[in-house]
Amino acid sequence: MSKYEEMNPKFVQALKESIYVDDLIGGGSDVNKTYELYQSTKECLKEGGFEMHKWKSNSDELMKKIEQNESKEVSKLEELTNNGKTGREMFERDKVLGIVWDTQKDTLHYELMDIVNTAEALVPTKRNVLRVLSGIFDPLGVMSPIIVTAKILLQEICETKYGWDDELNGKLKQKWLDWIKGLGKVAEITFGRSLFTHELGEVFNCELHGFADSSKQAYCAVVYLRYTQSSGVYTSMVTSRTRVAPLKRLTIPRLELMGAKILTTLCDTVKKALVNQLEINSTTLWLDSMTALIWIDNKGEWKQFVKHRVDEILKTTTSNQWRHCPTHCNPADVGTRGVEAVKFSNSQLWWKGPSWLREDKSRWPAKQKTSATEDSEEEKVKKVVTLVEVGEK
Repeated sequence: MSKYEEMNPKFVQALKESIYVDDLIGGGSDVNKTYELYQSTKECLKEGGFEMHKWKSNSDELMKKIEQNESKEVSKLEELTNNGKTGREMFERDKVLGIVWDTQKDTLHYELMDIVNTAEALVPTKRNVLRVLSGIFDPLGVMSPIIVTAKILLQEICETKYGWDDELNGKLKQKWLDWIKGLGKVAEITFGRSLFTHELGEVFNCELHGFADSSKQAYCAVVYLRYTQSSGVYTSMVTSRTRVAPLKRLTIPRLELMGAKILTTLCDTVKKALVNQLEINSTTLWLDSMTALIWIDNKGEWKQFVKHRVDEILKTTTSNQWRHCPTHCNPADVGTRGVEAVKFSNSQLWWKGPSWLREDKSRWPAKQKTSATEDSEEEKVKKVVTLVEVGEK
């Protein structure tokens, strides 16, 4: 690898960022340049004894070039292992890091029926609810609003006296069965692989917009890419994270602050992942909690819980990046309360963010001055003045 690093540092950097265990995920917007990446990768790894195969692409032109380059022996082996299917047939639909990728339509798919079949085959117990949840692979956090419903249910089960293998009954069992039934009604969640959901043309501006919110049961952070092309302004969801609220009950403003904390971490992760792919011109973070915004504005001495989290938030963001948005148009709200699978698949607020985000900035929620609230004042450090009188001996 060091030899190639001296010859072609950009290639080595792209290779390092694209390898996940024994898979490689990369590409580009130009067929010829992507083919060069394929050739360089194959040659580099072959020298180390790693033969790369089972190549897939959403481009017919690129796949034809790759197939022509592969040896007859490899082509014959793949023909045998794919039940006689050759050419484009082999590459239409397969899994990439556990997620189904339809290369013809260039879409990603979460097959909910796999979860349904697993859950229906098990007796509804605390152990089996955990087993089903642990088996769901959602690295992008796309399905957070669906999964958080089951996570909240598991927490409710844990608060009861049910043993690990005691069968659930009553409302808890019904909630579990309703959740499974809801997944079965949808069967599959489909979304575009590319962040650029419209025809790829010149992109003038790329921005990240993060939203955070909380309820008594969970808190959520979700990040969107806002980009401008000659045809208009578009948005697409990048990733999300949802956490169930701690069993030790916290106030809603404190939970809102915890949501803001995971949002800063998530945005930082996204920026690092995209640093060599896109130029991010700005990052804006949105909350619907004025109390949390007051704390982040950092105009006061706060108690340890708030101070610690505000300090963490301000390590990677500035208070000027934070803005207020109304609750009804905060997409993170969807991830804090959970949603039925049927409603989730059609939730434009979740998939695209608020509609005003695709409009001119003058139509965004107006910036508001932060002023003290009853909740924010509760977290202020109380100063104690002690008067000491020194008398004469």
